[in-house]
Amino acid sequence: MDWIAGIIMEGKIHASEYTKLNDPMEGTFWHYGLHKDLLEKIERDKKKWRICSFSKKWDNHLMWTFYANLWKGIVIGIDEKSLKLQYGDNVSKISYSGISDVENDNITSKGVKEILSCKTKDWQYEKEVRVFTEDDFITVEIEKVILGYKISHYNKLIIELLVNDVNRNRTKKIEIVELNKEILLKTKK
Repeated sequence: MDWIAGIIMEGKIHASEYTKLNDPMEGTFWHYGLHKDLLEKIERDKKKWRICSFSKKWDNHLMWTFYANLWKGIVIGIDEKSLKLQYGDNVSKISYSGISDVENDNITSKGVKEILSCKTKDWQYEKEVRVFTEDDFITVEIEKVILGYKISHYNKLIIELLVNDVNRNRTKKIEIVELNKEILLKTKK
C-alpha cells in the first residue's frame, strides 16, 4: 500500500531496469556479425535506461488478472497527452513485430530504445506504451483511480482517503471509479 500512496499523493511511478520486467525476452535482439565492441556498447546503453510501462486499455481482463492481483488491485489512469509533452521522444509504443534486428554499426540511443520497444505478438493484448528515463521515478498527471471489483473494503477506504486528501489541493480532481461486472459488460460489447 505504501507504493500506491506514493503514486496517488506524489504522482510518481517507479521505472525499472529492463532486466526486471516480466518478459524473459526483454531487450533481446538479433544481430548479424556486429563487432564485439558494438555489442558491448548496446548492452551498456540498454542498462542506462529505466522503463515505466503503461497500457492503453484499462478494461483488459488478462491485465486485471496478471497485474492487479486478480481484480483486487487498482488501475491508475493518467493523462497521456501530458505524458507525451513531458517526456517527448522518450515515450514509445511497443511494436509487437517480434525481436528487433540490428544489422549495421549505426546503432544510436534511439536504436537502443527501439530494441527495448519490440516484443513478440504474445504480449499484444497489453497495448503497451513505455516511458524511458535515466531516473528511478517518473512524474505523471493522475486522472482517475479505478478500483478492482474484488478490492477489499479496507483498501478501498484507504485509497478513497488518499484521493480525497489529494483532491483538496487540486483544481483538476482525481476521479474514483468502482469497477463492477456491469461496467465490464458494457466495455465488451
